Amino acid sequence: MPRKPAKAEIWQTRPYQLALRAFDRARRLSRDYPLSVISAPTGRGKSFAAWHFCQGCADSVLVELPAREVLTPRIMLEVVGAGLGIEFPPNLRKYDCARAIIRAIEERGAFVILDQAHYLSTRQADVIRWIAEEAGLQVCLLGAPSLEQVLCRDEALARRVGSRFVIPPITLADLELVIPRTFPAEALEAIIVETRGSLGRVEVLIKDLRKLKDRVGYEGVTPKRVAATARGFTLQPNLAPLTEAERDELGIAAA
Repeated sequence: MPRKPAKAEIWQTRPYQLALRAFDRARRLSRDYPLSVISAPTGRGKSFAAWHFCQGCADSVLVELPAREVLTPRIMLEVVGAGLGIEFPPNLRKYDCARAIIRAIEERGAFVILDQAHYLSTRQADVIRWIAEEAGLQVCLLGAPSLEQVLCRDEALARRVGSRFVIPPITLADLELVIPRTFPAEALEAIIVETRGSLGRVEVLIKDLRKLKDRVGYEGVTPKRVAATARGFTLQPNLAPLTEAERDELGIAAA
């Protein structure tokens, strides 16, 4: 289960709220389109947004798929079944497992969100599509951007996707709205640059910078200290300069 946020205001940003709306839109899709896709790079908050959505939507079920190395067709069905409260006997055929999942979805009227769906093979994704079609309800595939590559390998499967949404990064304007006057303006810009707008990384960095501010004061939170703090928890070398397109996406003025 995703962790609860350390500071609620970060999770009130526009990208996070857009993600919640995307889940609601996917849940209401026509039966003609059994699949929806929500994707984002690591750290954009997609798993927490899914968990948050399910907390407020009783008919929604969040299932986290295991890594590709262990995700056999049988394990995929067992994991989805477990999310729906089903335990399959070891000798039950995969087809019968799938049928049991379909019945459970129908009985509960469930909207299933499959997290880490980029680990699916194209064939496994097509099985999920079949289950959704048979149940007459939506399944949302949630994962990294590589999820689209999984779906595009089968044109017929790709056509069954009714909605697609990519969770955007936090922009400088988003940050200024949710934590106004917490840090100097140049520090806020440095936060966006160092995290590339990743919601999860912004949250961690803000938490550490609040502690720094207690020691050095408001004006002491400089861009250099923001960068040093960011390097401390990401353990990454100096980032490459932002491209013009990246600066535009993050809402940062040209250097």
